[in-house]
Amino acid sequence: MDACLLEVFWFSLISAFLLGWTVYTLVPSAPDFLQDLLHYGKCKVVRDDRSWLRVFDIPKRWFSHFYYEGVVWNSFILLVTLLSFVGGVPAFWWLQEGLSFISDYPLDPPTADHVSVLLALILLEFQIIRRLWECLYVSIFSDVSVHLVHYLLGLVYYLAVPISIIAEGPKLDGTRLSLSDVRWSHVVGTALFIWSFWQQNKAHIILANLRKDKRGYVVTRGHKIPYGGWFEYVSNPHYLAELLMYLSIIIVLGGEHYLSWVIQGYIAVELGLCGWITHNWYRTKFDNYPSSRSILIPYIF
Repeated sequence: MDACLLEVFWFSLISAFLLGWTVYTLVPSAPDFLQDLLHYGKCKVVRDDRSWLRVFDIPKRWFSHFYYEGVVWNSFILLVTLLSFVGGVPAFWWLQEGLSFISDYPLDPPTADHVSVLLALILLEFQIIRRLWECLYVSIFSDVSVHLVHYLLGLVYYLAVPISIIAEGPKLDGTRLSLSDVRWSHVVGTALFIWSFWQQNKAHIILANLRKDKRGYVVTRGHKIPYGGWFEYVSNPHYLAELLMYLSIIIVLGGEHYLSWVIQGYIAVELGLCGWITHNWYRTKFDNYPSSRSILIPYIF
């Protein structure tokens, strides 16, 4: 399969974050503008209001914008796919032309069948909706910021993921799915997704509760050491759960869907860097931070 624009896009992101790993590891005193690109949220250096770098600061609470966009876009892609695979209605010509322009669509043969692609989009839909709900009703954001580049990256990310899933699936020409395509990998992948889904939600609730009293009222916007759940093993259980959820989508897609592996590689590099920075921030800020905790993967990293 020749390189396509989607593949170039994902590998460009992977390369950018690998460069970030290099800078963070080898150049700890990097210029301020590079530091701002590496850090966000609680790990971000608070600049003087007169610093020109402040013009790139975006409130972290704007994370909800990713999920508003993601719900709309993924719902559209899911509906188009559902109408094609179940209703026998071909997708819009412009969507298929666009897919052909940025990817190798339609692949012959596709790397995933009708059922696998549809199930992967459904799981992704549940994840994006839950994250939007958490941003609106669970998470309690402090007055921290993210870089404009991080914000724009999040917006593009949630456009690219569903497109990458359908790009290697069957042609959206109205050919209907067959229930004979249901197999064990769908069950295993869905089970792993549900478990990881629940663990990520649990981690976000633990983080939110650190800022509430016993009656549920918000009493602080500061940071504390989280305990409970996977926090007993790693500093970033919500990142670990994210990795496992995308691994579950790979399993659902049957393991041969190339771009799903590339996306997983990007997520591993991005969350590995973010998790490392967060872990070091905790250790620097809290003298009593548990030394037994790993960064992202228990007992390994």
